[in-house]
Amino acid sequence: MRLLTTAFLFTSLLVCVAGCVNEDPVPAYVSVAYQVRCLGTCFNAADNPPRSLYYVDGEDDLSVKCAMSTKSGQNVLGFSTYCPGGNSACGQDRLRFEISGLQIENKDGSPGDTCKVTVREGANEYTSPCTNDGIKGDNRCQLQYKVTKENSLVTGSMICKEISNTNSPDITRYIVAPGSTKAVKFTVQGCEGL
Repeated sequence: MRLLTTAFLFTSLLVCVAGCVNEDPVPAYVSVAYQVRCLGTCFNAADNPPRSLYYVDGEDDLSVKCAMSTKSGQNVLGFSTYCPGGNSACGQDRLRFEISGLQIENKDGSPGDTCKVTVREGANEYTSPCTNDGIKGDNRCQLQYKVTKENSLVTGSMICKEISNTNSPDITRYIVAPGSTKAVKFTVQGCEGL
């Protein structure tokens, strides 16, 4: 009888705990530190300020979006972070850091032919296709990544060399880790569908 009572109480406790636990989805989060720099063939222009973006979606008017979708049978991931400017998170500049079209299940580990990097600082926007096989031709950004589906985590690194300004293609910049010529490291968590 004592064993039966103990089993009943334990089962009741499990039912109560299972019913009381509220598992909200993790809000999308991005961590990236980068700098748009005037290196290489760039003349007489100052580097942009270093940026350290540690954003959680919805905090301080910041927007973080991350989702996976299926296009032409491929799982494609995209994430972006946006700061409207005029606050402590990004100063006066509007900032956007985005990687889109990342084909996450390619056998060769490449980001795929739909991958694109976009960085916006104020009125200046830089965009380029990305590759994992060296910077060449129109692919001005090299990207490597790792996806951990168990906790919806994407980590990686990217570097862009002589990436063109969308409004003035003759103006090119590097997108690198702050104060260096090394790759930018990024972390994204809370991606829908991952």
